[in-house]
Order: sequence, then structure tokens, then C-alpha cells
Amino acid sequence: METKLKALFRDYEDFEPTTEWAREEGSDYVLLDLQGFKKEQIRVQVTLSGKLKITGECQIGDNKWRRFQKEIPISPDCDKNGITAKFENGILYVMQPKIRSPPKQTPTAQDKENKLTEIGTKVSDTTKEAKAALEKNLAVKKDDVSNTTKENRLALEKNLEEKRRDVSDTTKQVKADTEKNLAEKKRDVSEKMKETKMDTEKNLAEKKRNAYETVNETKTAIEKSLAEKKSEGSADVEKMKGKMGEKREGLRKSGESTLESYKKAVVPRVENYKQVAGRLGAQLKEPRRLMYVAVAVGVLALGLGMYIAHIFKSCQREKQSP
Repeated sequence: METKLKALFRDYEDFEPTTEWAREEGSDYVLLDLQGFKKEQIRVQVTLSGKLKITGECQIGDNKWRRFQKEIPISPDCDKNGITAKFENGILYVMQPKIRSPPKQTPTAQDKENKLTEIGTKVSDTTKEAKAALEKNLAVKKDDVSNTTKENRLALEKNLEEKRRDVSDTTKQVKADTEKNLAEKKRDVSEKMKETKMDTEKNLAEKKRNAYETVNETKTAIEKSLAEKKSEGSADVEKMKGKMGEKREGLRKSGESTLESYKKAVVPRVENYKQVAGRLGAQLKEPRRLMYVAVAVGVLALGLGMYIAHIFKSCQREKQSP
């Protein structure tokens, strides 16, 4: 299967092999020049239509093959069963024996072999001449191909140079168009930036003016409010001064009355205590009661001090209260 698939993609080169006939009294000989072929690459068949079919193919490259197919009519007086073939030195010998009449002598195998050798010698000379002519033709074709290749190479180089110039011109044009577009866009951006700057400055000026107006209005309102509060504060201060004078007068009167009541309440008691102290002093002369008298005097002095302190604090609280 793999061999068949490979055969489908082979690159075949068909050729027509050189053919010669050699006719003898008892047999006809067909000679084919198949240089480069091997015996196993050649096939000789007799078709049903009465023709001699010779085919073959050989590989001449990686995927390049050379093949041929030739059909030779068989003469009516040929013995088809006696057809033989021999491949030697690149020459295919095909013998077609004739049907002999009884009186004629049948050639022996040695005679056939000698005849084939003789014919092969003749064909070999012819083949050499054909080979020389073929080599000459190949040399001529090689020179033609070389010249054609040079011409094709020059044409290709010329086309490449023209395309290179076209590409260079196109590149320059594209570069110029790009620079032009960039310059236009730059100019548009610059104009837009100027317009934006002017609008921004205008808006800032308006906002600044509005801020100044707002500050002035606020300042005026504050000054007005301060003036009103100042006038109200002056009136309140005057009221507070009047109230403080009234309280001061009340405290003065209250203090005088308190002092008088203090004198009335404390002085008699002090005098009373002095009398008691005098009596106690007289009693100090008695030795037995000395200690008791001292204690009593101390207690009286302490009580008097506490009472005086209480009265003084009460007077202070009355002065401090509004």
C-alpha cells in the first residue's frame, strides 16, 4: 500500500528508446537502447491483440523517475511461442522467430546465440555513435540551460532592483504623509491647548471676582453684626454697672447692720466672760481649785474663739452673696 502511494507522487520523465530492426531469413530481431536500466526494471509481454509490449522505469533522482512504453507489431509469420529476449550492456535483444516450412533447416541454439552476438556487435557500434550524439546534444542543451539561467538571473535581479526602488519610494511617501499628519495634529493640539488655557484663565478670573465680592459682602455683614452687638453690649454693660452699684450699696448697708448686730450680740457676752474670768482669777488664789479653774478657763477660751470664728465666717458669706 505504501509503495502504491509513493508511486502516485513520483515525478516521471517519459522518453522514447532508440529502436533498430535486424531481419534475417529465419528470425527478426528488435534492438532497444536502454542505457541506465537494469534487467529487473524491464518487462516484455505479448498482448492479446498480437503486439509485443515492452515497458520499463528506473529512478534517476530523489523522486524523479524515467520510464518508457513501446508496442511493436508482431509479423504474421512469427512464432509467438518462440519469442525470446536478452538484456546485455544496456541493449535489449528481442528475437521473433519465423514459422519455418518443413524443408527449411531449423537453426540451432548456438546459431541463434551467434546471430544475436553478431547483431549485438553491430548494435553496439550504433549505440556508441548514438551515445556520442546524445552526449553532444546534452552538452548543447546544458550550454543553453546555462545561458537561459544567466538570462533568468539577470531578469530576476532587474525585477528585484525595480521592486526595491518601488518599496523605497513608497516608504518615503508614507514617511512624508506621516510627518505631515503629525504636524497637523500637533498644530491642532497646540490650538486646543491655547483655547483651553484662555477658558481656564477666564474662569479663574470670574471665580476670583466672585470670591472678592463674597468676601466683601461677608466682611460688611460681620462689621454690621459687630456694630450691633457692640451697641447691645454697651447697653448691657451699663445695666450691669447699675446692678453692681445697687448690690454694692446693699452690701454696704447690710455690712453696717451686721456689724451693729455683731457688736450688740458679742460685746455683752465678752463682758460677761470677763466677769467670769475675774471671778475665776479671784478663785485662783485657792490652791485646791487651781487645776479645775485652769481647765475651765481653757474651755471657755476655746468656746469663745470658736464662737467668734463662726460669727466672722457668717459675715463674710453675707458680703460675698449678691
